[in-house]
Amino acid sequence: MEYRAAQRQTNMPELDFPFPTHVSGHYLYVRPRIHDWFIAKNVLHGQRLQRFLLGDYTLFVAMMHAGSDESRLERLTRYYILWFAMEEYCESLWLDDTGKAGSFLAAFIDYLHNGKRGPADPWLDAYAEAVEDLLLSPRQRALLVTWMTDWLRGEQRVAAYKGEPREEFMRDRFHTIGQHLAFRLFTQYELALDLPAAIAEHPEAETFIWTLVRAGSWHSDVLTLEAEESRGELVNTVHVIARRPGATREHAIETITRRFHDDCRLTTRQARALRRAHWAGDHQHDLARWVDALMGCSAGFLSWNKITDRYAVALQ
Repeated sequence: MEYRAAQRQTNMPELDFPFPTHVSGHYLYVRPRIHDWFIAKNVLHGQRLQRFLLGDYTLFVAMMHAGSDESRLERLTRYYILWFAMEEYCESLWLDDTGKAGSFLAAFIDYLHNGKRGPADPWLDAYAEAVEDLLLSPRQRALLVTWMTDWLRGEQRVAAYKGEPREEFMRDRFHTIGQHLAFRLFTQYELALDLPAAIAEHPEAETFIWTLVRAGSWHSDVLTLEAEESRGELVNTVHVIARRPGATREHAIETITRRFHDDCRLTTRQARALRRAHWAGDHQHDLARWVDALMGCSAGFLSWNKITDRYAVALQ
């Protein structure tokens, strides 16, 4: 494989999340099994496969869901690594043929809602296996369908932009980041929880999750900006704001950075209130555990994004 020298972004502000990052102790045991499983799925090949595996998505999941036991970490990582591969493959389709990207995404929506799979489709076969291996309860399966569909449809909307940083992206960004599924389902899954809807979908919990999603979105768009620009990609909230009358790229970065810090402060207050929420009744202890898992998931997501070379800029 040919390697190109790269560097992480040097001109972007440092953004830190106000919660410690942990790494699952099962990471080193799960990682080789995950690589073997993914290679056997035969969805990526050659240098694309090699480059993808260098991303170490097992570490990503081990940082986001550090509370998982070994079995749950492996099941979650199978799902996530395939999800990342789907995203990267779809992005390559955007560059070639927007219609083809839309059809690729639509096939997964059809499977989730109707169980349909096309003949000899390695992507859908691998995805169906990853879903079934999670052994979800009916309520958990419904959450997976709802929020994976939300991500897929968000990606479809963004694909229709054809590379233009439209104002609608300020809304769609919160869906294409993919954190809703991680927060609403997989943080409970890692703890072997299945909280009732009255707790998990309580207005205070909903508000907290949306604050975490916003913070992750702001952080990701600042972090990925230079790498995306180096590839000629402009669909980023920074570019959306910079196109507004009187705005500049520097002003946009400052605006996104300020929003990130505002939401981080807000998450700390909201988490504190949720940990002592009397309305949770007998579920108060499990709610507090879930809140810590949500904060840990955000911290792991942002920390992995900072340490990985996924968003490094190739040196000329």
